[in-house]
Amino acid sequence: MEIKTALSNMHEWELEVVSRKSNMITFLIARSVTMDMRLQSYVARGEVAWLRGLFAEERLTC
Repeated sequence: MEIKTALSNMHEWELEVVSRKSNMITFLIARSVTMDMRLQSYVARGEVAWLRGLFAEERLTC
């Protein structure tokens, strides 16, 4: 309900469902925050080594 309320205040928005496979890096970041208690922002602290490797791999496949 909160999301619906927030979106109703925006003039234009779009919701898209993507598979976990096509959005794997985002899934892994979210999992590391919740499971590994990495509550400090990746933006504030910089990317961790495993994340840097995934970004490099993704750039090669795109």
